[in-house]
Amino acid sequence: MDQKLKQAYKNEAVYQTNILKRLQKWLRNSMISSSLGVVFIIYGSYIHPALKILGYIITIISVLACIIIGLGLRNGQNNVSKIIDKISH
Repeated sequence: MDQKLKQAYKNEAVYQTNILKRLQKWLRNSMISSSLGVVFIIYGSYIHPALKILGYIITIISVLACIIIGLGLRNGQNNVSKIIDKISH
């Protein structure tokens, strides 16, 4: 493998690692919003009945987002590992 191609792989691995860090922040925010949705489900009906419905909506959307982001993180980490393996060989 020539040096130019190896450097391109290194740059791609660094770029994807930075993207994975951003995805981890999105995953954290999705977990926080799903927790907030659960709080709305539990305590929302005491304030207003619509808050309980809003809680269900927030929780469902947040859990789906967590699943999708988690899959993206897993696939991205696998991809970075493949790039690093390709560089090291």
